[in-house]
Amino acid sequence: MNKFFKVGCLLILFLALLGIAGVFLANRHDGPTQSIAFLNTSDVTRSVTFEKIEKTGKLAATYTINRDIKPNQEIIEKVPAGNYKISIWNQDKSLFKSTDFKVILDDPKVSSYQLYRLDIATDKIYVIVNLNALYEGNSLANHMASAAGTKQERLKIEMLFDGGRPFQVPETYTSRTFIDINDDLPSEIKFGEMVYGLFEFSKTISKDKVEAAIYAKLLKKVK
Repeated sequence: MNKFFKVGCLLILFLALLGIAGVFLANRHDGPTQSIAFLNTSDVTRSVTFEKIEKTGKLAATYTINRDIKPNQEIIEKVPAGNYKISIWNQDKSLFKSTDFKVILDDPKVSSYQLYRLDIATDKIYVIVNLNALYEGNSLANHMASAAGTKQERLKIEMLFDGGRPFQVPETYTSRTFIDINDDLPSEIKFGEMVYGLFEFSKTISKDKVEAAIYAKLLKKVK
């Protein structure tokens, strides 16, 4: 009896280890990958999945990515090059939105850490803004106090992105002084340095209110 019990326990342990190994292999990425940041600016938890689209047009048997993301949470995953079906799911597992996306590496032999970003709220636009006007003339604090009300200096919007699809901020901006969404605003910058900021807004915001909204966000970032 004890012999059969021990054999049964060993069999169960073997199957458990086999299952763990299967999950590990399914989620292991061989070769170069692209780093992607997943954000959730909504007030509900959602999940995101990446399913690789095979050359036959069929979806792979396992997810490349399958993650739950809480409100205001950000996670980073690594995805191999290829064609994918991206699906965003509600908490009740109903489909919220899906889209196809092709991950292309600049150098197929080298992983890229120049982040793509995807906001699974899908209702935001992301804006890159040249912030150099804030550092001209008066001190930053004085300028912020006056500019927020009078708009005496114009901020320059460089690029806009739909947050509901993966987007990549060009290295032209990230290689300079780059203020990410949750970063503080530096009190000063080097002479001749270019400074850019990334901001998110609801897609429903009107164009004439964008600048005031940027200043409102900047005031919260001043150290």
